[in-house]
Amino acid sequence: MGKSDHSATASSGLIVRGRRRGGARLGGVLATLVLLAVMTPSVAMASSEVDDDGASKVVESDPLKAEVSPEKMESILQEFQKTGIVEGSGSPSEWKNFNEDAPPEVFELANALWKDYGNTRGYGPVEWVKETGEVLVWWHGSLPEKASRLLADTSRKDSLPVQVRPMVYSGMDLNAAAHEMAESLAKTWPEVTSVTALHDGTGIEVALANSNGEARKDAPRESTSDRLGASASFPVDFVSTGEVQTTDDRVSQVAPYASGGRIKRGGSGCTSGFSVQIGEPAPDIIKSQGMMFANHCGAYGPGTWTTVSNKFFGNKSSQYAAKYRDVALMVNDPVQSGVSDSLRFYYPQMFLGAYNSGTRWIVVDGQVPVIGGAWCFSGSYSGTFCYNTITDINVYVNYGGGAPSSVGPLVETVNSANLIPVGQGDSGGPAFNFQSPNTNGVYATGIISGIRTASTACSGLQYEGRMCSDTALISPIYPAMSAIDRGVRLMTITDY
Repeated sequence: MGKSDHSATASSGLIVRGRRRGGARLGGVLATLVLLAVMTPSVAMASSEVDDDGASKVVESDPLKAEVSPEKMESILQEFQKTGIVEGSGSPSEWKNFNEDAPPEVFELANALWKDYGNTRGYGPVEWVKETGEVLVWWHGSLPEKASRLLADTSRKDSLPVQVRPMVYSGMDLNAAAHEMAESLAKTWPEVTSVTALHDGTGIEVALANSNGEARKDAPRESTSDRLGASASFPVDFVSTGEVQTTDDRVSQVAPYASGGRIKRGGSGCTSGFSVQIGEPAPDIIKSQGMMFANHCGAYGPGTWTTVSNKFFGNKSSQYAAKYRDVALMVNDPVQSGVSDSLRFYYPQMFLGAYNSGTRWIVVDGQVPVIGGAWCFSGSYSGTFCYNTITDINVYVNYGGGAPSSVGPLVETVNSANLIPVGQGDSGGPAFNFQSPNTNGVYATGIISGIRTASTACSGLQYEGRMCSDTALISPIYPAMSAIDRGVRLMTITDY
């Protein structure tokens, strides 16, 4: 979505229950959320014409053939498998103090529980309490025996104080109700910017825009979900919030393409997400590999995306999209790219560093969110930033501007180091975590979707009117791939 199409009013975040609320999608704005696609002021290879009704339209030129890297990508991946290092890539400690984040064993525990129980009514998230080092496992009902053994083994082997905390309501049931509410309230109460199924299982939180104070004043003192569009009844709390928008080199890219690169369609700029394998291709678009990014890039429609220099990057199709998760795939077209489908067009690598960096790291696997843990982002407009603490995992947002009325569930993060990690142009880009302090491997964790409480204070590439924030909305990687279906799985160092 373009800068000219979506504007956002900056508003201060409100501290609620120890976390800051706010949201924006950089491109299309609903009272407090911003989509992060951007209309770039200096995009090449596009001109303006005027329709019969006088409206300006973008005319796209045909993309150029993709430029193929002279590097032997296979040898880079093989060397990483031996050493864990990519020559010239530096140390993860340059970007993150590992002592400030949850230990790797906490993320491993979260991954294991998700894989075995993520689609059950009892499942709840893992939370890391930074102040005490405690690990909380939220659960509804009785904990399965296998899960109990896993928690006991983790506590014993890794010396982690693991505790099980009861959820009043099932997370699965709360999620379903939150989705129904978000759909309903988008039609009747436009000041509602997000609906969150609280991770502790106590109920549902509705966030209202607070630009003039009227929306919060009109909210009922208390309510239940069945009165607000859901089929089941759960307690509902109302809070004030900032606005949400979407976020839509990294610059001089060559194939095979890596994650975190700057891409464009006409005047709309976004960031490439993660390379994937397609196990069950659509019958009319038979492709075995693709590049994931944000579905709102390109106004939710199909089309051809290119590099900044107008080299073919990929075709987006509705056959490989999940609108409520805000994710989609681009795939190769040999005629347009000049690269045969028998060759690798995308690789399990990710750009890391400044917005104009050429450093590429290796994707080793995926990872699920841990409440209280932190992720890093690598948008092609902002660059790489860490210390983005996970505050919520079941957020449904209303971005407005033609977006689906209930995008989610998304993960919400707030930067704990007072940095501005994400902004317009970063949409579709990778959220990730480092494998360890000693390797150049990364875990894929999600796709950048939007921001909350946007302002013009930005990091990285600067241009007039760009909106950015310390609060991000992320589509988590595993549910995103499942929503696209088609047997989509991450392309990694061991699966490419």
